[in-house]
Amino acid sequence: MKAAGNLAELVCSANFGALDNSEPEAFLKEELLKNGSFVAISALECGQPGKDMFVVNKDLFYKKINALVQNQSLIKIIRTETVNIETPSVIATGPLTSELLSLKLADFFGNSNLFLFNAIEPVIKAASIDFERVPLDGNIASCSMGEGEFERLYDILINGQRISLKPFEDTARFFELCPPVEMAAASGKDAFVNLRLAPAGKSHATVRLRQNVLCPEMFHLAGFQSSLRWGTQKKLIRSIPGLENAKILIYGMTHKNTFINSPALLSENLESRSTPGLFFAGQISGTEGYLEAIATGLLAGKNAACFIKGKPYKTKSFPMTGAIARYISYSGHESFQPIKALWELMGK
Repeated sequence: MKAAGNLAELVCSANFGALDNSEPEAFLKEELLKNGSFVAISALECGQPGKDMFVVNKDLFYKKINALVQNQSLIKIIRTETVNIETPSVIATGPLTSELLSLKLADFFGNSNLFLFNAIEPVIKAASIDFERVPLDGNIASCSMGEGEFERLYDILINGQRISLKPFEDTARFFELCPPVEMAAASGKDAFVNLRLAPAGKSHATVRLRQNVLCPEMFHLAGFQSSLRWGTQKKLIRSIPGLENAKILIYGMTHKNTFINSPALLSENLESRSTPGLFFAGQISGTEGYLEAIATGLLAGKNAACFIKGKPYKTKSFPMTGAIARYISYSGHESFQPIKALWELMGK
């Protein structure tokens, strides 16, 4: 709970995703409303006019959630921090999980199963890649670049607009653990090529994409985690040969975020594999986005209730949320990074 005492908080923007029903965020919103999420219903009631996006009035939203929870006779609000891990329970902390709880989780699961920073690579839709120019060898696709093409890419990296770090982000350690591609480029052209774009064949430099094992329609742009603004990233990615028409499903990100190694720790029901009755939801579980946090919170809560009552879990009743849960709990990921709602998670 934040210092302001609100029982809900929108940490960054008030944007809850696209209004267009053809977009996965809109599908997820409808899924939440259908399943009676009072948080999603409250967000909808606190909506305000937006061009193409579902935008929420923060103050109204906070007041509505506060009232709904405080007036629920079955809920007891305890305004002190606890780090005891007991069952049954749902751990649903956000990106700024407290140091005490982070230490407790690291002790409970092992240090290697707790991450403190995001280093998200852009994800490209397979159908938008020109595979006649981008050969696929196994699960690796290679984009060969001539010297002129590399120079254009390098110029965007060096001169592109960047997203400013938040005050709570430890710059030194942050960049040491998660060096964005533009910082790697700043080390010099030769070093950058050797480190991130090792040439193949006669190319001057080679950009590589890694096909997702679980969702083959998704290709990760290897080594391109970035703090560049999304418009700059779009220009950067489309400057790469064979990616001129790239559909970007996820943009690169580097920011402070606490989340567990869900592929090793959770089942598709958002339950700890080693500790039955212990559930995780929200960004601590490896999701990105407000709706995704609400959705996994709803599913984890319903499954926790089923655990207590000895009833079957509800995961299969949630098409998109279930797909997100299956993705973050899939043990075969080569490199796990947080995910948001995508059609590709549902095989579309």
